[in-house]
This record gives sequence, C-alpha cells and structure tokens, in this order.
Amino acid sequence: MPSNSATPKKWSREEKCRIVLETAPMTEAERSEYCRKHGLYPEQVEAWKTACMVANAHSHEQARRHRKAASRARYKERFTWERVLGEYEQLLTKWYPSK
Repeated sequence: MPSNSATPKKWSREEKCRIVLETAPMTEAERSEYCRKHGLYPEQVEAWKTACMVANAHSHEQARRHRKAASRARYKERFTWERVLGEYEQLLTKWYPSK
C-alpha cells in the first residue's frame, strides 16, 4: 500500500494499477472490504481500472502501428533491393551478352 500520508489522488499510476490488479479477482463484497480497510472507495478502484484498460489499449494500438510501419519499411527495402538487382542484371547482360 502506498504511503498512508499521501492521498490516493497523489499515488502514482503504478500504485493505482497494482491496487486494481490486487482487487481484480475479488468479489464485490471482498472489494468493498478491501476499500474500507485501505480508505478507498470502490468507485475509485473502478475508475482506476478503466484508466488502466484505456492505457493498455493505447499501448496496444501503438505497438500495432509500430509493427505496421516496420513491415512497410521491410517491404520498401526489399522492393529497393529487387530494383537494384534487376538493374545490375540488365547491366551485366548489356556488358556481357551471351552468344
């Protein structure tokens, strides 16, 4: 549990997400008991849960965009190399024609 002197509003995201993870498998009654014991409101924990889920979805979307950009870069690189090799092959056949 974070420092008792700090209010929940001042806790870090990591601390709030840790509490969300601790309370996730609990029933509603257990979660209420946990909140009373730690001076929290169940609504706070639910809001933190939503914030964690939104942050996770955002990072998932960023990872998807990064994979897509990397795939585009690999395709572009492959296309460039194929073009260079094609031009090189044309030069070789021009300089050394087969008889």
